[in-house]
Amino acid sequence: MNVTYFKKKKKKKKKKPPENLLPKVLFSLCSGDPIKNLESKQSTTKQFAELLHFVLLFDDLKVGFFFIYFFGIEINN
Repeated sequence: MNVTYFKKKKKKKKKKPPENLLPKVLFSLCSGDPIKNLESKQSTTKQFAELLHFVLLFDDLKVGFFFIYFFGIEINN
């Protein structure tokens, strides 16, 4: 008699879309006393600052690419 064991498939948790996370982060940092929240939630504050830094760098690169592509401006280092 052949007995086959089936492993239970683990249910994967659905990941939350990132657009739902930003309002929650901003609310947690800005609700109540913002200065106390920034001091007590330093890791969240740092990650939010790194996200903003990345977004601004990406935007600068995108704008720079726009000028190079459409106007033929080349930037030599």
